[in-house]
Amino acid sequence: MLPGIHCSARIGNSDEEAATSQGIVVGLALTFDHPPEAIRTDRLHDTVDYARLTEIVVAVSASRRFRLLESLANEVREVVAADLPPGVQLWVEVAKERSPIPVLQPSARFGIGTLPLGAALAPGQASPPRPRVRLPLRRALETDRPSLRALVAVSAYGLGSSFYSARQIAATLEAEIWGVDTDLIRDGTCYVAEDGGEIVATGSWSRRVTTFGGDKGPNRCDRFLDPATEPARIRAFFVDPRYSRCGLATAILDRCQREVKAAGFRTAELVATLTGEGFYRARGYTAVERVQAALLDGSHVELLRMARALV
Repeated sequence: MLPGIHCSARIGNSDEEAATSQGIVVGLALTFDHPPEAIRTDRLHDTVDYARLTEIVVAVSASRRFRLLESLANEVREVVAADLPPGVQLWVEVAKERSPIPVLQPSARFGIGTLPLGAALAPGQASPPRPRVRLPLRRALETDRPSLRALVAVSAYGLGSSFYSARQIAATLEAEIWGVDTDLIRDGTCYVAEDGGEIVATGSWSRRVTTFGGDKGPNRCDRFLDPATEPARIRAFFVDPRYSRCGLATAILDRCQREVKAAGFRTAELVATLTGEGFYRARGYTAVERVQAALLDGSHVELLRMARALV
Protein backbone atom coordinates (compact mmCIF):
# COMPACT_ATOMS: atom_id res chain seq x y z
CA MET A 1 0.00 0.00 0.00
CA LEU A 2 1.07 3.57 -0.74
CA PRO A 3 -1.67 5.44 1.13
CA GLY A 4 -0.35 9.00 0.93
CA ILE A 5 1.39 10.32 -2.22
CA HIS A 6 1.27 14.13 -2.04
CA CYS A 7 1.00 15.76 -5.48
CA SER A 8 -0.03 18.98 -7.17
CA ALA A 9 -2.80 19.15 -9.76
CA ARG A 10 -4.85 21.72 -11.64
CA ILE A 11 -8.23 20.32 -10.72
CA GLY A 12 -11.70 21.80 -10.37
CA ASN A 13 -14.97 22.01 -12.25
CA SER A 14 -14.73 25.79 -12.34
CA ASP A 15 -12.00 27.52 -14.32
CA GLU A 16 -11.28 29.69 -11.29
CA GLU A 17 -10.54 26.72 -9.03
CA ALA A 18 -8.41 25.00 -11.68
CA ALA A 19 -6.43 28.13 -12.58
CA THR A 20 -3.67 27.26 -10.11
CA SER A 21 -2.32 23.96 -8.84
CA GLN A 22 -3.57 22.66 -5.53
CA GLY A 23 -2.49 19.87 -3.24
CA ILE A 24 -3.97 16.41 -3.65
CA VAL A 25 -3.26 13.09 -2.00
CA VAL A 26 -3.27 9.86 -4.01
CA GLY A 27 -3.43 6.44 -2.39
CA LEU A 28 -2.51 3.18 -4.14
CA ALA A 29 -3.26 -0.34 -2.90
CA LEU A 30 -1.85 -3.37 -4.70
CA THR A 31 -2.95 -6.99 -4.46
CA PHE A 32 -0.66 -9.73 -5.76
CA ASP A 33 -2.32 -12.87 -7.16
CA HIS A 34 0.86 -14.68 -6.13
CA PRO A 35 3.66 -13.48 -3.81
CA PRO A 36 6.38 -11.67 -5.79
CA GLU A 37 9.66 -13.47 -6.31
CA ALA A 38 11.32 -10.73 -4.26
CA ILE A 39 10.24 -12.35 -1.00
CA ARG A 40 12.88 -15.00 -1.78
CA THR A 41 15.46 -13.06 -3.81
CA ASP A 42 15.29 -9.74 -1.89
CA ARG A 43 15.89 -7.95 -5.22
CA LEU A 44 13.98 -4.88 -6.35
CA HIS A 45 13.57 -5.97 -9.98
CA ASP A 46 11.62 -9.04 -8.79
CA THR A 47 8.78 -6.93 -7.41
CA VAL A 48 6.97 -3.63 -7.96
CA ASP A 49 9.18 -0.52 -7.88
CA TYR A 50 7.23 1.72 -5.49
CA ALA A 51 9.50 4.71 -6.12
CA ARG A 52 8.70 4.49 -9.83
CA LEU A 53 4.95 4.26 -9.13
CA THR A 54 5.23 7.39 -6.99
CA GLU A 55 6.95 9.23 -9.83
CA ILE A 56 4.22 8.13 -12.26
CA VAL A 57 1.46 9.38 -9.96
CA VAL A 58 3.17 12.76 -9.52
CA ALA A 59 3.69 13.12 -13.28
CA VAL A 60 0.12 12.16 -14.22
CA SER A 61 -1.36 14.51 -11.61
CA ALA A 62 0.57 17.45 -13.06
CA SER A 63 0.10 16.49 -16.73
CA ARG A 64 -3.08 18.46 -17.54
CA ARG A 65 -6.18 20.13 -16.15
CA PHE A 66 -8.77 17.79 -14.59
CA ARG A 67 -12.34 18.79 -13.79
CA LEU A 68 -13.21 15.93 -11.46
CA LEU A 69 -11.52 13.59 -8.99
CA GLU A 70 -13.08 10.75 -10.93
CA SER A 71 -11.22 11.54 -14.15
CA LEU A 72 -7.91 12.06 -12.33
CA ALA A 73 -8.25 8.78 -10.40
CA ASN A 74 -9.09 6.87 -13.57
CA GLU A 75 -6.14 8.31 -15.52
CA VAL A 76 -3.76 7.49 -12.67
CA ARG A 77 -5.18 3.97 -12.56
CA GLU A 78 -4.74 3.43 -16.29
CA VAL A 79 -1.15 4.69 -16.41
CA VAL A 80 -0.02 2.91 -13.23
CA ALA A 81 -1.74 -0.35 -14.26
CA ALA A 82 0.12 -0.31 -17.58
CA ASP A 83 3.40 -0.27 -15.63
CA LEU A 84 2.51 -3.20 -13.34
CA PRO A 85 3.41 -6.83 -14.04
CA PRO A 86 0.63 -9.37 -14.71
CA GLY A 87 -1.22 -10.65 -11.67
CA VAL A 88 -1.24 -7.37 -9.73
CA GLN A 89 -4.60 -5.77 -8.94
CA LEU A 90 -4.76 -2.02 -8.32
CA TRP A 91 -6.96 0.37 -6.33
CA VAL A 92 -6.51 4.16 -6.68
CA GLU A 93 -8.01 6.73 -4.34
CA VAL A 94 -7.76 10.52 -4.70
CA ALA A 95 -8.62 13.41 -2.37
CA LYS A 96 -7.99 17.14 -2.32
CA GLU A 97 -5.87 18.29 0.62
CA ARG A 98 -8.32 21.14 1.23
CA SER A 99 -12.02 20.84 0.56
CA PRO A 100 -13.42 23.51 -1.77
CA ILE A 101 -16.73 23.17 0.12
CA PRO A 102 -16.32 24.76 3.60
CA VAL A 103 -18.93 22.56 5.30
CA LEU A 104 -17.43 19.37 3.82
CA GLN A 105 -14.49 18.47 6.02
CA PRO A 106 -12.40 16.51 5.21
CA SER A 107 -12.59 16.74 1.45
CA ALA A 108 -14.49 14.20 -0.62
CA ARG A 109 -12.55 11.17 -1.91
CA PHE A 110 -12.98 9.00 -4.97
CA GLY A 111 -11.62 5.50 -5.49
CA ILE A 112 -11.57 3.14 -8.43
CA GLY A 113 -10.20 -0.34 -9.11
CA THR A 114 -9.95 -3.47 -6.97
CA LEU A 115 -9.77 -2.74 -3.24
CA PRO A 116 -7.80 -5.39 -1.31
CA LEU A 117 -9.72 -7.26 1.36
CA GLY A 118 -9.41 -5.44 4.66
CA ALA A 119 -7.82 -2.33 3.16
CA ALA A 120 -9.10 1.09 4.12
CA LEU A 121 -7.17 3.89 2.44
CA ALA A 122 -7.61 7.37 3.82
CA PRO A 123 -5.13 9.60 1.98
CA GLY A 124 -3.33 11.94 4.34
CA GLN A 125 -5.31 10.85 7.40
CA ALA A 126 -4.93 8.23 10.11
CA SER A 127 -7.28 5.29 9.68
CA PRO A 128 -9.83 4.67 12.44
CA PRO A 129 -9.36 1.75 14.83
CA ARG A 130 -10.43 -1.59 13.38
CA PRO A 131 -11.98 -4.54 15.18
CA ARG A 132 -9.41 -6.28 17.37
CA VAL A 133 -7.95 -9.48 15.98
CA ARG A 134 -6.73 -12.24 18.26
CA LEU A 135 -4.03 -14.37 16.69
CA PRO A 136 -1.59 -16.77 18.34
CA LEU A 137 1.91 -15.48 19.05
CA ARG A 138 5.02 -17.60 18.80
CA ARG A 139 8.75 -17.08 18.90
CA ALA A 140 10.27 -16.47 15.49
CA LEU A 141 12.48 -19.10 13.88
CA GLU A 142 15.45 -18.58 11.60
CA THR A 143 13.41 -20.16 8.81
CA ASP A 144 11.02 -17.18 9.17
CA ARG A 145 13.66 -14.72 7.95
CA PRO A 146 12.41 -14.49 4.29
CA SER A 147 8.84 -13.92 5.49
CA LEU A 148 10.00 -11.33 8.00
CA ARG A 149 11.99 -9.46 5.34
CA ALA A 150 8.89 -9.33 3.14
CA LEU A 151 6.77 -8.13 6.08
CA VAL A 152 9.25 -5.35 6.89
CA ALA A 153 9.03 -4.02 3.33
CA VAL A 154 5.25 -4.30 3.11
CA SER A 155 4.85 -2.54 6.46
CA ALA A 156 7.36 0.19 5.60
CA TYR A 157 5.71 1.11 2.31
CA GLY A 158 2.13 0.50 3.39
CA LEU A 159 2.21 2.36 6.70
CA GLY A 160 5.17 4.68 6.34
CA SER A 161 4.43 6.56 3.12
CA SER A 162 2.52 9.32 4.93
CA PHE A 163 5.71 10.15 6.86
CA TYR A 164 8.55 9.20 4.50
CA SER A 165 8.99 9.45 0.74
CA ALA A 166 9.18 6.30 -1.35
CA ARG A 167 12.87 7.01 -2.00
CA GLN A 168 13.54 7.39 1.73
CA ILE A 169 11.80 4.10 2.44
CA ALA A 170 13.74 2.28 -0.28
CA ALA A 171 17.04 3.71 0.97
CA THR A 172 16.19 2.91 4.58
CA LEU A 173 15.45 -0.71 3.70
CA GLU A 174 18.65 -0.91 1.65
CA ALA A 175 20.70 0.33 4.62
CA GLU A 176 18.84 -2.12 6.89
CA ILE A 177 17.85 0.64 9.26
CA TRP A 178 14.60 -1.30 9.10
CA GLY A 179 15.41 -4.97 8.74
CA VAL A 180 15.64 -8.42 10.28
CA ASP A 181 18.08 -8.84 13.19
CA THR A 182 18.96 -12.52 13.47
CA ASP A 183 20.26 -12.01 17.03
CA LEU A 184 16.70 -11.32 18.17
CA ILE A 185 15.57 -14.63 16.70
CA ARG A 186 18.47 -16.57 18.18
CA ASP A 187 17.95 -14.96 21.60
CA GLY A 188 14.30 -16.06 21.55
CA THR A 189 13.01 -12.51 22.01
CA CYS A 190 11.37 -12.00 18.60
CA TYR A 191 7.65 -12.78 18.31
CA VAL A 192 5.37 -13.18 15.32
CA ALA A 193 1.61 -13.31 14.83
CA GLU A 194 0.31 -15.63 12.13
CA ASP A 195 -2.97 -15.79 10.26
CA GLY A 196 -3.42 -19.00 8.29
CA GLY A 197 0.32 -19.64 8.33
CA GLU A 198 1.16 -16.11 7.08
CA ILE A 199 3.22 -13.86 9.35
CA VAL A 200 1.29 -10.57 9.61
CA ALA A 201 2.95 -8.87 12.59
CA THR A 202 6.22 -9.05 14.48
CA GLY A 203 7.94 -7.35 17.40
CA SER A 204 10.87 -8.00 19.69
CA TRP A 205 12.74 -7.03 22.81
CA SER A 206 16.46 -7.30 23.35
CA ARG A 207 18.98 -7.55 26.16
CA ARG A 208 21.72 -6.33 23.78
CA VAL A 209 22.95 -2.75 23.22
CA THR A 210 21.84 -2.43 19.56
CA THR A 211 18.78 -0.18 19.36
CA PHE A 212 17.55 -0.67 15.79
CA GLY A 213 18.40 -2.14 12.40
CA GLY A 214 18.91 -5.44 10.63
CA ASP A 215 21.93 -7.72 10.51
CA LYS A 216 23.85 -5.17 8.40
CA GLY A 217 22.38 -2.11 10.03
CA PRO A 218 24.38 0.78 11.51
CA ASN A 219 25.79 1.11 15.03
CA ARG A 220 25.51 -2.56 15.98
CA CYS A 221 26.80 -3.62 19.40
CA ASP A 222 26.07 -7.14 20.64
CA ARG A 223 27.17 -6.54 24.24
CA PHE A 224 24.59 -7.67 26.80
CA LEU A 225 22.96 -4.93 28.86
CA ASP A 226 23.06 -4.68 32.64
CA PRO A 227 19.43 -4.83 33.86
CA ALA A 228 20.31 -2.93 37.03
CA THR A 229 21.65 0.14 35.25
CA GLU A 230 20.58 0.03 31.57
CA PRO A 231 17.23 -0.09 29.77
CA ALA A 232 16.13 -3.10 27.73
CA ARG A 233 15.46 -2.52 24.05
CA ILE A 234 12.08 -2.76 22.35
CA ARG A 235 12.86 -3.65 18.75
CA ALA A 236 11.64 -4.28 15.22
CA PHE A 237 7.85 -3.88 15.32
CA PHE A 238 6.28 -4.29 11.87
CA VAL A 239 2.65 -4.95 10.94
CA ASP A 240 1.05 -5.87 7.63
CA PRO A 241 -1.15 -2.86 6.69
CA ARG A 242 -4.16 -5.17 6.38
CA TYR A 243 -3.83 -5.86 10.12
CA SER A 244 -2.86 -2.39 11.38
CA ARG A 245 -4.78 -0.97 14.36
CA CYS A 246 -6.20 -4.41 15.15
CA GLY A 247 -4.38 -4.91 18.46
CA LEU A 248 -1.62 -7.22 17.24
CA ALA A 249 1.23 -4.81 17.92
CA THR A 250 -0.20 -4.12 21.37
CA ALA A 251 -0.38 -7.85 22.14
CA ILE A 252 3.25 -8.34 21.09
CA LEU A 253 4.39 -5.26 23.03
CA ASP A 254 2.62 -6.51 26.16
CA ARG A 255 4.37 -9.87 25.82
CA CYS A 256 7.76 -8.21 25.33
CA GLN A 257 7.31 -5.88 28.30
CA ARG A 258 6.37 -8.76 30.60
CA GLU A 259 9.54 -10.59 29.58
CA VAL A 260 11.62 -7.43 30.00
CA LYS A 261 10.39 -7.05 33.59
CA ALA A 262 10.91 -10.76 34.30
CA ALA A 263 14.52 -10.39 33.11
CA GLY A 264 15.09 -7.75 35.78
CA PHE A 265 14.99 -4.58 33.69
CA ARG A 266 13.27 -1.54 35.18
CA THR A 267 13.10 0.59 32.03
CA ALA A 268 12.71 0.06 28.30
CA GLU A 269 13.98 2.13 25.39
CA LEU A 270 13.20 2.08 21.68
CA VAL A 271 13.87 3.96 18.46
CA ALA A 272 10.54 4.59 16.76
CA THR A 273 9.70 5.50 13.20
CA LEU A 274 7.57 8.61 12.81
CA THR A 275 4.84 6.15 11.78
CA GLY A 276 4.99 4.39 15.15
CA GLU A 277 5.42 7.44 17.37
CA GLY A 278 1.72 7.75 18.21
CA PHE A 279 1.42 4.05 19.00
CA TYR A 280 4.24 4.17 21.54
CA ARG A 281 3.12 7.47 23.09
CA ALA A 282 -0.28 5.94 23.74
CA ARG A 283 1.46 3.13 25.64
CA GLY A 284 3.45 5.29 28.00
CA TYR A 285 6.64 5.97 26.06
CA THR A 286 7.97 9.53 25.98
CA ALA A 287 10.31 11.15 23.48
CA VAL A 288 13.96 11.45 24.49
CA GLU A 289 15.57 12.79 21.32
CA ARG A 290 15.27 12.96 17.56
CA VAL A 291 17.62 10.61 15.70
CA GLN A 292 18.98 11.21 12.20
CA ALA A 293 19.94 7.79 10.82
CA ALA A 294 22.40 7.97 7.92
CA LEU A 295 21.46 6.40 4.58
CA LEU A 296 23.90 4.98 2.03
CA ASP A 297 23.46 7.96 -0.32
CA GLY A 298 24.55 10.42 2.38
CA SER A 299 21.05 11.60 3.27
CA HIS A 300 19.28 10.88 6.55
CA VAL A 301 15.98 9.51 7.80
CA GLU A 302 14.36 10.85 10.97
CA LEU A 303 13.57 8.51 13.86
CA LEU A 304 12.66 9.11 17.51
CA ARG A 305 14.27 7.62 20.61
CA MET A 306 11.65 6.97 23.31
CA ALA A 307 11.65 5.40 26.78
CA ARG A 308 9.42 4.45 29.71
CA ALA A 309 9.69 2.98 33.19
CA LEU A 310 8.25 -0.52 33.67
CA VAL A 311 7.99 -0.62 37.48
